Amino acid sequence: MPKRLFTVQRLRAAFAVVVVSLCGLAASAVQARDIALLVGVSAYPSLPEHRQLRGPVNDVKLMRTALRKLGVENREVTVLADGITGAAPPTRAAILAHLDRITEQAGSGDRVLLYFAGHGSRQPAKPEDIGKRSFDGFDAIFLPRDVGRWDGSIRAVQNAIVSHEFRQRIDAIRAKGAFVWAIFDACHSAYLARGDVKVRSVMETELGIPQTEFIAAQARGITSRGVDTAAVPLTLDGNGSLAGYAAFFAAQSTETTPEYLLPGDDPKATQHGLFTFHLARAILSAPDAAFRRLGDQVLQLYAQSGRTSPTPAFAGPGLDESWSGAAPGERQWRLARREDGSITMPAGSMHLIGKGSILAILPTAVGRDDAAVGYVEVISARPFTSTVKPVRRAGKPELSRTALHGAVARLVAPAVPLTVRVSKPSLPLNPSADERRLQRILDAMDAPQVVWTGPSEVDVNVRLLLEDGRLWFTQTDVPLVKEGPTAAASVAIQGDETWVRNEVLAVLSRTVKALNVLRVAGELERGPLDGLTLEVRLRRGGAGPGEPVATEGPPLAVRDRDEFDITVRNTGSRHADLTVLYLDSRYNIGAMFPRGGELNRLGPGTGMLRPAPVRIVTASGDGTPGTAGRERLLLIAVEAQPDQPNLDLTFLADPVRRGSRGGERDIAMLFENAGFPLPSVRGGVVPLVERSWVRLIELDVKPGQ
Repeated sequence: MPKRLFTVQRLRAAFAVVVVSLCGLAASAVQARDIALLVGVSAYPSLPEHRQLRGPVNDVKLMRTALRKLGVENREVTVLADGITGAAPPTRAAILAHLDRITEQAGSGDRVLLYFAGHGSRQPAKPEDIGKRSFDGFDAIFLPRDVGRWDGSIRAVQNAIVSHEFRQRIDAIRAKGAFVWAIFDACHSAYLARGDVKVRSVMETELGIPQTEFIAAQARGITSRGVDTAAVPLTLDGNGSLAGYAAFFAAQSTETTPEYLLPGDDPKATQHGLFTFHLARAILSAPDAAFRRLGDQVLQLYAQSGRTSPTPAFAGPGLDESWSGAAPGERQWRLARREDGSITMPAGSMHLIGKGSILAILPTAVGRDDAAVGYVEVISARPFTSTVKPVRRAGKPELSRTALHGAVARLVAPAVPLTVRVSKPSLPLNPSADERRLQRILDAMDAPQVVWTGPSEVDVNVRLLLEDGRLWFTQTDVPLVKEGPTAAASVAIQGDETWVRNEVLAVLSRTVKALNVLRVAGELERGPLDGLTLEVRLRRGGAGPGEPVATEGPPLAVRDRDEFDITVRNTGSRHADLTVLYLDSRYNIGAMFPRGGELNRLGPGTGMLRPAPVRIVTASGDGTPGTAGRERLLLIAVEAQPDQPNLDLTFLADPVRRGSRGGERDIAMLFENAGFPLPSVRGGVVPLVERSWVRLIELDVKPGQ
């Protein structure tokens, strides 16, 4: 980890899922409607057994729950899905007919949500469409229940819905003045099959598309060199005369999207699409959030689980709008006392509420946090409900359970789970002495924040693999890379047993710490510290004044010797202490700011900090490869009182604790607990407190120049 000129790299993972999100906001309509179409295709009579899906039916049910949170009435929701009582089959004719019906009914100011879950694929584009509807020679297609095979007479897959057919209908809805949110949990790239993972994509050959058609399509695409291939399979008309949209794509158009049992640590887990599951969590936790914020929350949930793929993308002029059009509200719910005396609330793990979370009991729904008359703590959390108990906190007494019935409970201290799920490697039929010894080392390893799973588990944060005499630390569904800047972290298993144990523990500890730091940062970002603004300028090759770059959204592609100039301003009324960290693709954490005694406090009103530039370096000075791939720049500002010592979180970059960090403030303790190992948080959670501001900038570091 360099001092300021930091070695940065980032690996683009191959993971696919396509989600378009376009939502309708009204400017002046009096009787504006919220309309939704949910499509889930699980059964494909024309496809083999291994291509049948189980997740879309559950995804549609989950999205119905999310729609209720968004205030969409059941009578305005149409469902086309297999396995749902009362739902019509999701055939091509039914899907297009309902899109046309929405076009007829939609009016100015209406909001329309379109959701599609099922298989995707691609087919050769027609020659006349090259350079217009297609730039790479292919069309992305969505497969309805009655999809057939390739028909040479029409040069298309029978009954497939082509991306431009969606585009025409979505633009027609927008032309009526309705704002659209359309979500596609499907993809057109199919190269994955592992354990209980199913990919929502079908190989083109399985649809009977001849190889000669592929060769011709690729040739036609290559001749269109002046035009960049779209990173997403659906583009919409940017005509300003149409109503707005916000488009979510759960993956780039070359990636795949899986479905499997989620959440993995729940014995009652059900099959879900990865993107839909996390998008629903984002909606349920913050239904009034802007679309850009929902997308960022999905990215953070991926990062917190150790995923670098798929790579969601978000587009559209309406990203800074929200479904409701209102400012984000408080995360609060009313409590209820059950007959057995327990106290429950209608929010759980899908709302990002976990065991150990603290909620303030308020006299009114619009009261300030400091008006709390008491507190409760979450003692158990199911997906949509939680059980709480009254607790003494902040000088307030423990309230009676009778008094809690009907009370307003506002989340004031989310609990961050500090356990990481790690799957042990599978051994060959005839393991070597070194491999058997490694198994004994892992079985006996004291790893307080690690939950070990078997090799076949799917929903894990870290997957261990044994290959070429090394133990590799990899991510689920990401191909193992063994050489170069994008190589996974690894440890040789030969040699002295103590050395092997210490090396494995060292890599595991920094991996756990990095993942937990991302989790803590994700919770801190929902903190209420206002008035801080961030400007980031990217200087390609370290030259020139640079150009401003977005600090939210999909990963920013950077290369060796690119530099970031960072400026943080405080226009609010509170002091804040700033820390800048860098997390590389091998889970190393580097301290960017403060360094060498620099002052990191932002004064209120006009305070400004400009840390030294952060340079991307994909090779070290001695010629050995650095790192590349998915990497992150993390900025954390925490509220400070004028008489408090400065809070410096750069201790997270150190392998061990060294000296004082300016007082044991709660957030410092929380981040310290995100490290490893700490018996005091063995398998536990830690609540957050102080007001904070966080920005996580995702980077896609390309090796070489």
